[in-house]
Amino acid sequence: LDDVGNQWFIGSPVNTYYDLKKIGIFQNTEADKALIKQYNDNGGSFAPGEIKIQDTNGDNKINADDRVILGSAVPKWIGSLNTSVEYQGFDLNFLIFARRGQMINVYQNLEYEARNNWLNVDYWTPNNPTNSFPRPVAGRRVPLNGNVIRYQDGSFVRVRNITLGYKLPAAVQNRLRTSNFRVYVSALNPLLITKFRGPDPEGSTGLITPSVTTYMLGVNLTF
Repeated sequence: LDDVGNQWFIGSPVNTYYDLKKIGIFQNTEADKALIKQYNDNGGSFAPGEIKIQDTNGDNKINADDRVILGSAVPKWIGSLNTSVEYQGFDLNFLIFARRGQMINVYQNLEYEARNNWLNVDYWTPNNPTNSFPRPVAGRRVPLNGNVIRYQDGSFVRVRNITLGYKLPAAVQNRLRTSNFRVYVSALNPLLITKFRGPDPEGSTGLITPSVTTYMLGVNLTF
């Protein structure tokens, strides 16, 4: 049997997330208002601008019975591509790293804390009927069912490093009396492709050192 308390599920990897599922934000439409009434008649307290939860079992009420498997912290696959190319004195080396299919539970997700008005968040308002984040409510730090928007797709593709170099021709090196004269420019973590809303999906998975971007210009010189 599944062990819900330890997040162990038959056929699913470890560290599986099992919770309610956000399917949008309640809007000021007749259909959503009718759905809100059904939920509230069964003990809910929803309103336009609140998070819309999937009614998994179709009983017109939202509770723990509506929880589903959302994903896992374990990636479905990890891959990398390391390539070196040389042509007429030029050399190019790059490493691309990808991690796909893992979910990140951002426990410190400040994006949904309405009291932090310094954040640029796409909140729902009557004039901004978004499905991204629920309406901010004065005096309420976390919205109703706010925990469900902590779960984010942590998939990413990153250029880990890329180096472009040029080695001077032998005739030039002979005149300079060098045996190796190479100039190069290198970049560490110059590109990240991800839908993750935080600063870095790698840093949010428990890695101690955050992924920073650095650039370097150098010379290899041997006399």
